[in-house]
Amino acid sequence: MAQFVSFAENLIDAIERNFTKEFCEAFERENFVRYKLSVPATCAAIRVFYYTTKFKNRRWKYRDQQYNCMNYILNNEQSKWDSLNLNEKVILLYFEQLDSLLVRNYLH
Repeated sequence: MAQFVSFAENLIDAIERNFTKEFCEAFERENFVRYKLSVPATCAAIRVFYYTTKFKNRRWKYRDQQYNCMNYILNNEQSKWDSLNLNEKVILLYFEQLDSLLVRNYLH
């Protein structure tokens, strides 16, 4: 369990560090449906997944793989995340289908 806590908290730290207001605004501009990205809700969803859901059902393997991919992109220097501009970062998340991990607040 300790390894999952460490992994989840490292991923959350990276999200909080990298998903700045400017990044969120760029991400939101790329969508056809109007919504706001919620970094706190995304972090909460990661905690729920790693602290409860992951252990209850093995069908969540794909979600685990997605979180591992996002962790690599945000925390591994070889991904070159820091050298990308905002639009490239947004496109990379869409290309890798990681946008589904981000919690959104839909506007009416």
